[in-house]
Amino acid sequence: MGGFRADKSNQLRNWIFSPRAGLSLGFTDNLNWRVAVSTGFRAPAVFDEDLHITQVGGRGFLIQNDPDLKEEKSVSFSTCLNYQGRVTDKQYRLAVNFFWTDLRSNHTLVEREVPDADYRQLSRINGPGSYVRGFDVSGDIRLTPALRLDGAVTFQTAHFDVGNDLPYTLFLPTYTATAWYHVCLDQALQADLRATLEEVEGFIEKP
Repeated sequence: MGGFRADKSNQLRNWIFSPRAGLSLGFTDNLNWRVAVSTGFRAPAVFDEDLHITQVGGRGFLIQNDPDLKEEKSVSFSTCLNYQGRVTDKQYRLAVNFFWTDLRSNHTLVEREVPDADYRQLSRINGPGSYVRGFDVSGDIRLTPALRLDGAVTFQTAHFDVGNDLPYTLFLPTYTATAWYHVCLDQALQADLRATLEEVEGFIEKP
């Protein structure tokens, strides 16, 4: 099975086509295997939620899209093994799913120098990329016609490609402001949020 999706954003000049395909194979009446490949995109946005908390008590950010900014694209692969069986008269299901998503032309931020400004100007550009991979295990058992127990656990990791270090540094002011809000910083850092954030920003801007 397969298909595609067509999208048009007012932030982009061209139509975006996202194809996808999948295959399902039943080895037995109880054991099924599925594999799927899909593509997707994200159009440019002006506001980045990850930066919102860093503006509390610190310098503001002016975020602008680069004139040559393109859509962020993704390619996802997943494969799942699903088994259905019975324990006495109770039906159960177990599934193991592996997934990998490759993000290309990631939207990332670079800082532009603005002399004598009380804010930081950031431009959103296309970065090197990143990927997310992992697996999950899920299952359920039907105890009665009206009662079913479900459970699942997911293990995953995210990795930014070489040269895409800015996301890591931008996390630090966010985490600092969050720790300040929950009164988890040392007393000297807890006293003045603006001064603390300026110290953190100065630390991550060092070469």
